[in-house]
Amino acid sequence: MEQFNHSNLKVRVLAILSPTCPECLQGFEMVKTLLGKFPSNDLSVFLIWIPMLDEDNLEAATARSSEVSDSRLTQAWDSSRQIGKLFAKTLNLQKTVWNVYLVYARTKSNWDGNEIQPPTFWMHQLSSDPGADSSLRLNNQAFFRKLSALL
Repeated sequence: MEQFNHSNLKVRVLAILSPTCPECLQGFEMVKTLLGKFPSNDLSVFLIWIPMLDEDNLEAATARSSEVSDSRLTQAWDSSRQIGKLFAKTLNLQKTVWNVYLVYARTKSNWDGNEIQPPTFWMHQLSSDPGADSSLRLNNQAFFRKLSALL
């Protein structure tokens, strides 16, 4: 993700979501709220849509993408789930990663090929991955507090 690397001197939020999953859509609402709550230009947000449910497709992702417009937001469709597979390794999870919300502090380091650095902190709404720490379950207020401290 070249754009991710070019934003390395900003705080970066990355969300990996299904465009039709009800829990993911709650997380998407959190991302939209985050953009309004933190107007800082020192923030970059990346939202990657991946097909995890039968109804997920490019059209559904495109429809969701059109629900929010912000110059600090970059959205993409990953039809092969590659990003979810890479993050499974990074986060020590057993399944393709989705419904996750990751934050990277300002840093000069970047992703290098298939090597993705662990986030500064992250939260999730994963109920089916036995490796997902329940203490990291998405809590909007806790997420916003941690993000605010980095900004």
